[in-house]
Amino acid sequence: MAGRLKDGLDMLAKAHIVEPFSPVAARFANRFLWMNGNIEEAIAQAKTLRPGDRAANLAMIYASTGRFAEAADALAQSPNANSSEISTAIHLLRNGPQGKPPIQNLSAYPQAIDFLYLAAGSPEPVLARVLDNLELRVAAGFIGGEIAFLWHPAYAPVRKTERFKSFLQQAGYVEYWRARGWPEFCHPTTGEDFACE
Repeated sequence: MAGRLKDGLDMLAKAHIVEPFSPVAARFANRFLWMNGNIEEAIAQAKTLRPGDRAANLAMIYASTGRFAEAADALAQSPNANSSEISTAIHLLRNGPQGKPPIQNLSAYPQAIDFLYLAAGSPEPVLARVLDNLELRVAAGFIGGEIAFLWHPAYAPVRKTERFKSFLQQAGYVEYWRARGWPEFCHPTTGEDFACE
């Protein structure tokens, strides 16, 4: 979660040896495979996850590589496929970036599927919508697990924003990095400032 993707993947591999049937560890391991660029392995492993995790993870992986039709097909297999949010998301994926609506017309997707902003295009304001859920969680005092996807290359525009930097400070990551060392994506600059790529 702190941007050390290779270390995270190694730790999740060890966790799988200790507890091979943990659905949470399997879901995170799948995302870390994807973030580390092991796309085909991540797709194969995602197909072994429980239905809800399988649909969301496969859709996320496919969308990040521009395979929007496959992402829509994967999301259509979600246990909640008939909900209005998922139906809208499937429609957005089927249209891909060419049919992107203005940012103010984009739904506030739940965190499990907010990767759909990738399908809406990659201008900074669109991708920054992925921070909506994370900021709400930090404001509520929950600093946890789902930040990891932001280290994927597709989210580089988000990482370069002041809003992302503010989120990292509020969530305590910057303090952690100053004490433990910076990840490959972020580094200190002048004074107390830092930059992420």
